[in-house]
Amino acid sequence: MDKVSVGTSQNVSIDYRVAGLGDRIVARIIDGFIQVCYVIIVGLIITSSIDNIERFNQDLFYALLITFIVVPYAFYHLVLEQFMQGQSIGKRAMNIRVVRLDGGRPSFGNYLVRWVFRIIDIWIFSGVVALVAVAASSRGQRLGDMAAGTTVIKENKNVNLSAFHLLEKVEQQNQEQYEPTYPQVSQLTDKQINLIKEALLLHKQTGNDKAVLVANQKFRELLDINPDVTPLIFLRQLVDDYNGIASKL
Repeated sequence: MDKVSVGTSQNVSIDYRVAGLGDRIVARIIDGFIQVCYVIIVGLIITSSIDNIERFNQDLFYALLITFIVVPYAFYHLVLEQFMQGQSIGKRAMNIRVVRLDGGRPSFGNYLVRWVFRIIDIWIFSGVVALVAVAASSRGQRLGDMAAGTTVIKENKNVNLSAFHLLEKVEQQNQEQYEPTYPQVSQLTDKQINLIKEALLLHKQTGNDKAVLVANQKFRELLDINPDVTPLIFLRQLVDDYNGIASKL
């Protein structure tokens, strides 16, 4: 079973199984059943109410139809995923959830993109496009997920996203209390920090420390500090301090 790793800002990651086609299909059937039942019940209520009106107003009928049937039916998934943290009733029943691949909590924009692509994924082609895309993707993504940077995961029995987001809150509090070792790092720009990260990454991937040594010398001179630590420790601390200061802004 394919897995996706959802990480936090402090590089703590939790591996989740990508939701299988079976789970997603059953969830869709449950949601579809709920939607159809809603349409039938509300339709009967509207029809019976109209029958009791002596002078039938066609405009009123269409207004009620759009307001109480078309709109709720069309926006069902968007609204529920927004207020149920990535789940619809069907998804909750199958213990699956929409998550962002970068580990952050999906925003309304992420859900909106997924919803817009339902037109292609599900409505126009009766779900065929979604089935093919999910089956072909190693991350279980339909087109809407690819566009939104999301996927649908099967939650672990013992660790769910509620606990995961609680961990994120704790990490955020720790960041807010963070005291930098080198406060001078606030003078640096995002571009300069990215140069440090690239030097560290090159060293990690190749073992070549030339870029690290050059960056170490440059930023010691730029910040006018010369601590008695190795170049690697110094550069890593600069990145941590920069992130810690940025989290307070």
